[in-house]
Amino acid sequence: MSAASQEPTPIDKDIQKQLDSIQDHITRINSDMVAEVNKVQRRFQEQMQPVFDERAEIFKKIPHFWSTTLRNHPSLQDLLADEDTVSAIDHLVDITFIENKEPDAGFTIRFEFTPNEYFDNQFIDKNFKFSQFPEDPEVTGSAISWKAGKNIVEAVKRNNQANHEKKRQMKDKKKDDSDSDDDYDDIMTIFELFNKDEKSAQIPMIIKDEIFPDPLKYYLGTYGDDEDSDDDVEDSSDDDAGHQRKYSQHDKSDSDSDADDDDGEQGNKRKRLNEDEEQGNDEQGNEEDGPDNESSGQDGDGDDSNEEGGGDDE
Repeated sequence: MSAASQEPTPIDKDIQKQLDSIQDHITRINSDMVAEVNKVQRRFQEQMQPVFDERAEIFKKIPHFWSTTLRNHPSLQDLLADEDTVSAIDHLVDITFIENKEPDAGFTIRFEFTPNEYFDNQFIDKNFKFSQFPEDPEVTGSAISWKAGKNIVEAVKRNNQANHEKKRQMKDKKKDDSDSDDDYDDIMTIFELFNKDEKSAQIPMIIKDEIFPDPLKYYLGTYGDDEDSDDDVEDSSDDDAGHQRKYSQHDKSDSDSDADDDDGEQGNKRKRLNEDEEQGNDEQGNEEDGPDNESSGQDGDGDDSNEEGGGDDE
């Protein structure tokens, strides 16, 4: 075991037996689930096939529909750069998929062409049958019946070899063995897909899973709009949340300001009440002081009378 591995603690035989039994049960349930899912998929595929057929007839009315659709997919553009490949693929009028009846057994991709100067086939099939190792499918299919001097795959290979030789001669002439920025990249053609030695299912799976369900968006070049719309929705949601927080803070500030105003107004009222109360107390005090002053005046008059009376006695 590697240094990073952890030595397992021995498991009791009875516990191991229980775990093995549970795992077998899980495996059986998964197998049943896959079988049921395949039944449902086949049932709906049978329902959708007439719709696909109707769609295919409409696509045939659009000039170069499938060649434009394939060339607009980013993963296929390099396979459709060769001039003869483009000319031949312009004769492609239909792509169909035939699911194998056995569960997870694979599929057949069929290309339909109109008569052209490159090959005699009307239909070109490629069959992919998957085993427990999906990266190594069993591949069969129809070979392309190339017309004399029109084998695109061989022509592309010759062009690649010629360009490599030309580049080698240029390096020898310059006596420079270092790699330069103008290194030649091999051109590829989608027709290599139909070689007997070609077992990769990558391109057929791209066509099957990404293009075939909605080829019109690739034809129109709008295949990225859905993702952009999702991003716009997310950005809009973020903006709305930001505005909501801003407005909430603004409303809170307004509420606090209103509360402060209310407190100030109540304070002013209390201040006015206190002033009125103090003024009332002052007025009441003045009224009480008035009778005392009068009494003092009367007492003064009495004193004067006594003085006058004293004078008479004298």
